[in-house]
Amino acid sequence: MLVVDDNEGAASSLSTLLEVEGHTVHMATSGLEALRSVDDFVPEAVILDLGLPDIDGREVARRIRENHGSSVALIALTGWSPDKDAAARPTDFDAYLVKPVDVDALLSALERISAQ
Repeated sequence: MLVVDDNEGAASSLSTLLEVEGHTVHMATSGLEALRSVDDFVPEAVILDLGLPDIDGREVARRIRENHGSSVALIALTGWSPDKDAAARPTDFDAYLVKPVDVDALLSALERISAQ
């Protein structure tokens, strides 16, 4: 699994939580680092912040889909609420979660995605 967030503390906390749940987790703090990581080890899932400083998370998702298709599950994790602007909600993602992350919702999304 890959956790991508430019807030290193948030990425580290989420990574630790997922490791406690039994996942092997890598971390990236930029879009370019995320793309390199995905090409290096092809994770089952990427939990991706949309507001990254170098490449927007939507572009990172588009490139992952272009290079790996649906073999990599994508979960958007953002401060932008989908209820406020449903038309702006990214479509390349298997799940869309709003910060602060609801741990149960994240684990449910991962379980649902892995069952597909």
